[in-house]
Amino acid sequence: MKIFHSALMIFLILIYLSGFSQEDYSFDPEEYEKSALSYGGFIEMNSSLSFLAKDHAFYFLNYYQDKKSIAINNSFTAQADLQYSVDFFNAYLKVNTELSYDGGEWKEKLNLYNARISLSPFDFLTFKAGKDTLKWGKGYAFNPVAFLDRPKNLDDPEAALEGFTVFITDLTFTFDKDLKVFSLTSVLLPVYESLNSDFGKEDNWNFAFKAYFLLLDTDIDLIALISPSRTNRFGIDFSRNLGSNFEIHGEAAYIFDSPKKTILSTEISDEFQILGGIRYVTEFDLTLFFEYYHNSNGMTQREMEAFYSLVHTGYSNYLASNLDALLIQADTVFKNSFARPNPMKDYFYLKISQKEPFNILYLTSSLTSILNIQDKSFTLSLDLLYILFTNFELNLRGSGFYGTKSSEFAEKTSFYKMEGRVLYYF
Repeated sequence: MKIFHSALMIFLILIYLSGFSQEDYSFDPEEYEKSALSYGGFIEMNSSLSFLAKDHAFYFLNYYQDKKSIAINNSFTAQADLQYSVDFFNAYLKVNTELSYDGGEWKEKLNLYNARISLSPFDFLTFKAGKDTLKWGKGYAFNPVAFLDRPKNLDDPEAALEGFTVFITDLTFTFDKDLKVFSLTSVLLPVYESLNSDFGKEDNWNFAFKAYFLLLDTDIDLIALISPSRTNRFGIDFSRNLGSNFEIHGEAAYIFDSPKKTILSTEISDEFQILGGIRYVTEFDLTLFFEYYHNSNGMTQREMEAFYSLVHTGYSNYLASNLDALLIQADTVFKNSFARPNPMKDYFYLKISQKEPFNILYLTSSLTSILNIQDKSFTLSLDLLYILFTNFELNLRGSGFYGTKSSEFAEKTSFYKMEGRVLYYF
């Protein structure tokens, strides 16, 4: 708790300073604009209520020893960004701390998302070192070519992600031709016991590069990762505006010797992932995101059904004998093979958001759905975001999980979830 109290004190001081700076004191505007130090962040309170599905596989895995009908989770999150820039030097820091309570105990997490410095001795050259989030790829919900980033949270694709410790060199050149911009980014990512250990096999250095082209008004990236910690992979992405309100994008990744673990075996084969999507904004401020994602090494419907059958059998054995060995085995299989956000082969993602629906000022409503094309199960979420006053937001969300027995979203822990968040930005 001492860490949390210290972090909270820092955030409260920053809030005080942000409000204090708004007082009407005389100052030189030009001098103010040149301030080398800038900061921002948010404080968030979140409460969720999940209505649990007592006959679903993931309910058996998570609650077989603690049967309940509803699950309540409360959390407090604070995040701060601090940036210092002078001449060709820049330093950036992002810290995230969370205190959560799930009805059993309080848990605290303190994560250093970013901590890097950069030097730009020339306009065309930049060196960076430290913990950074690269944000490679053009997709909104899915990013096959984000080889050096953590997976996005599909419930909130725009949320900040923790980075990895890297060493980066950027070269950028501009032209007055069909090719407007060319840049080359090289990245070194070391993996050791105390450094990036969750990236892959330890005691290795991984090398990646990205070549960027702004060619004929189209953004194009060619990406490669030479990785002893994972496996080698190559990718390409693009993005193009077809009008002021219509954008198309796509990604493709080829991954060599990708392991696919099922209940009975581990298969090694090359993997191919593709993404295609659009973003469209209407004249009345309705925004639509639509994406299709395919993973050649994703689980088949039969493989997922075998996993769910293992869980259901394990739970039946537990009820009959009070022995949970099979459930523990199923949990291990899940963590090793099925734990990624989109474990199967084909998905559609759709998000439709409308600013100020029915002329209600300061309100934004959103409808989001993820469809598993193989088993036809899907999620459906409704969001209402209301700006209470300057820098304060209230967000309400309701989510449902639908499908037939032994389908992905029909075996989730809950069948419905309600969330409420209050955010203050500074």
